[in-house]
Amino acid sequence: DIAAVLASSTKASDRTGCQLFEGLTFCGHCNVDAPISQTEANRAMNTLRKQPREPIAVSVSVPTTCDSAIRLIDLETGMDLATYPIRSVLFCARGTREHDTRDCMAFTVAQRQGSGVFCCHVLKADEEDKIRRMLRLLGTAFKDNTNRQRALAATEGRLKTLDYRFEVFLDFGEDDGKGNYTSVARDKDLFKLRQNLPKQVVLMISQQKDPPLVIQRCFGVLIGAGTGDESGMSPLDMVQMTQHDDGKSYYVTGIWDPADPHHPLMNQEIPKGEKVHITIAVDLLFPGIANPVRFMRTVKVRVYKRNERFWIS
Repeated sequence: DIAAVLASSTKASDRTGCQLFEGLTFCGHCNVDAPISQTEANRAMNTLRKQPREPIAVSVSVPTTCDSAIRLIDLETGMDLATYPIRSVLFCARGTREHDTRDCMAFTVAQRQGSGVFCCHVLKADEEDKIRRMLRLLGTAFKDNTNRQRALAATEGRLKTLDYRFEVFLDFGEDDGKGNYTSVARDKDLFKLRQNLPKQVVLMISQQKDPPLVIQRCFGVLIGAGTGDESGMSPLDMVQMTQHDDGKSYYVTGIWDPADPHHPLMNQEIPKGEKVHITIAVDLLFPGIANPVRFMRTVKVRVYKRNERFWIS
């Protein structure tokens, strides 16, 4: 039960590189079979959010560096009710916008190293935007973990270079009103998007040089306006990854809500002859590499009115 998870308490102290969020509730936890699954996370959020037991009001400390942890803090005593080191967090997700879970987030950790038992923890916020900001900070912490590992290896003279080459194909699909996503129109290297239509981001990561390198899991997909400002990127919903039959290619998809208030420029009509840039980042975990590897693509787009039609000659 919840009390068991929060049984071990230590005094919470101020830590650098962390941001404190108030107005949150710890809804509980449950074991999951697929730790890197948006579907499993959604199921956990839906179930735990509605459970009859009384949830626990907490403050949550979210780190921006890899040497700290997610901390659940008791409001009355200021004690750490539970801590989850960033290096043990396998997956983070937020609830679906069209569902009651839109004010929730979930994160999955391994119960014990190598045990094969994974636990999904669920938090609920009094403001939806807090969830978005917390996930953005966690993305920064994951990236910091990758950078530190590289720096340490270089300092100790143990940096070994292996040549693996990948091609990243990017496409956008728009909701056709029938439950499907249809590829958007393109003009050479320019994507033609329409306002206020939910979109699916599709990435194909294909290895171009042997030996094959397995992608173990996808930690998430981020989107942002501009040409690579990673600090302002937001996570996509419903991220899934599947492997192609050739064993060398992987498909990663995520849902982009055009109503995202952090990137209004990406949903505003753009005058003819003008364009904006959008950057997509995907974090992937490979065997033998302790931290996720980030692939990024920047593309040009023009946003049209929702009812715009495109003719193919």
